[in-house]
Amino acid sequence: MENSVLYLSQVEGIDAILFGHAHKTFPSADFKGKTGVDLEKGTINGVPSVEPGFWGDHLGIIDLNLENADGKWKVVDSKTEARPIYDTANKKSLVDTDQAIVDAVKTEHDATIEYVRGPVGNTSAPINSYFALVQDDPSIQIVTNAQKWYVEKNLKGTEYENLPVLSAGAPFKAGDVTERLIIRTFRQERLRSRTYLTSTCTRIPYTPLWSREPK
Repeated sequence: MENSVLYLSQVEGIDAILFGHAHKTFPSADFKGKTGVDLEKGTINGVPSVEPGFWGDHLGIIDLNLENADGKWKVVDSKTEARPIYDTANKKSLVDTDQAIVDAVKTEHDATIEYVRGPVGNTSAPINSYFALVQDDPSIQIVTNAQKWYVEKNLKGTEYENLPVLSAGAPFKAGDVTERLIIRTFRQERLRSRTYLTSTCTRIPYTPLWSREPK
């Protein structure tokens, strides 16, 4: 993620960085004026780095020129590129299909499609996130309910069994709920963690990080 990359680029011995998570493209105008960035060379604090967009729309390329000195290789120059390979506006590929690769992964691809289309449950009412920013949202509520159930189940038989449990979430349609629908509603698998809160509250000052700097 970008916030980590800024600091990783300052660690001695790291020659190149491939990063992602934010669905952005580096190098690109998205990072103009950011700390330590050289968009022409595609470096962060002098380290060649690339973030190739998302969903396979770019190919990240880092071209390193190496020099052998006293039996050790070192980077003497570099060029970074996030090359477009898919036109997201017109929804078409910008490169030719490699049929050998298509054939090699066909079994796994077909099995994946069958898996994500398979039902995992059923809902009798529509569930959507159209108004998630202005009112209680059913698509988020179903996630927080599941989180609360999971924690309460694991607290049974412990000293915390009778404590109230709060579940937080951040931003389906009627009928079968499929794995694909769950992924679309809630893309990232969540790490379930529990925090015990007392009446003492500690205030932590907010410091904007690299990817959140105002434009």
